[in-house]
Amino acid sequence: MTRLPSRALAYILAATAVAIASLATGVLWPWLAPSVSTLFFPAVMVVATYGGLGAGLIATLLSAASIAYFFMPPYWSLKVGAADFVRLIAFVGATVLIASVANARRRAEDALRRASERSDQLYHELQASFARESQAEGMRQTERLKAGLLDALTHNLRTPLTAMKAAITALRADDVTMDVETRRDLIEVIDEEVDRLNRFVGGLGSATAPGGVRSVEIADLLKAVRSKAGVLNERDRLIVDPGCEISTVEVDRVAIVEALYMVLENAAKYSRPDTAIHVAVARHDSHHARVTITDEGPGIPREMRERVFERFFRMPAPGVSPVSGSGLGLSIARQLVTTQGGQIWIEDAPGGVGTSVIITLPTDVDVG
Repeated sequence: MTRLPSRALAYILAATAVAIASLATGVLWPWLAPSVSTLFFPAVMVVATYGGLGAGLIATLLSAASIAYFFMPPYWSLKVGAADFVRLIAFVGATVLIASVANARRRAEDALRRASERSDQLYHELQASFARESQAEGMRQTERLKAGLLDALTHNLRTPLTAMKAAITALRADDVTMDVETRRDLIEVIDEEVDRLNRFVGGLGSATAPGGVRSVEIADLLKAVRSKAGVLNERDRLIVDPGCEISTVEVDRVAIVEALYMVLENAAKYSRPDTAIHVAVARHDSHHARVTITDEGPGIPREMRERVFERFFRMPAPGVSPVSGSGLGLSIARQLVTTQGGQIWIEDAPGGVGTSVIITLPTDVDVG
């Protein structure tokens, strides 16, 4: 998550956001009254997310002053009646909680990014240690690096828990009144972080303990992937073309569904949310089906196309929002595919825009 370069700019952001919320409330007054604080909640959340907790608190105080001065009788005065004063205090309490949750989430994402960078550094140190001439020194270094990698993975598990804990604390507060939209935002934070945690742990488990290989209908495989990629379906981003004479593949269904989903999730992260992700199935050769997943993102340079399958490697994503994650997805996907007798690699997308990830899977029939 990108932060403002200075405290002064963060305060400017706070003042600007509150001014915009005040103007918009004034324009929309006939439709918003009596819920005059509706537009100030998202303003405070944006300021706290990008400017930090201090700027979020400044935005809270400015919002309260604006509401009291412009939108509560007597108008054009900071004096308010007893009932309005109670509403104002409730608003301040709710926005302080929102600012705290937004700031906690930003800090959690920053911690995840630092943990991923540290993981990448430790992994390369681990590779270098095997080349050392002294076996005893190499073993000691390996143990230290294993502990470091374990710490990095612990960070990747802890950061979703941090965001969930902050949201739950806010929801359980008895002395603060929240509107429906605020509660929905906090619940969405919890839902997203639980999904992230579940996918991370599930992905590691699938990579280390795949089930049995059997004949799987390609249509069933694609249906399972569609179901797992629920958010992409809801936004109409996922376009599946199963048009192929191949009907079955010989794979572990759970492991390959997980592998395909990891590739889809990676494509979604590195492309804009208003672009499509295409999944197409075709014949590759006489013993393999070919699944192509194509996004409309910035693409991957040729010299980086093998590195993205390394553990903990995360490529910068110009032109899209900051990318969260552990850098394990494509590495686990390759392990899952290759252990089934398939292959996975990256090519240019048709038309030169985006990335195509090619996955081959063994079939049970000769399609040549």
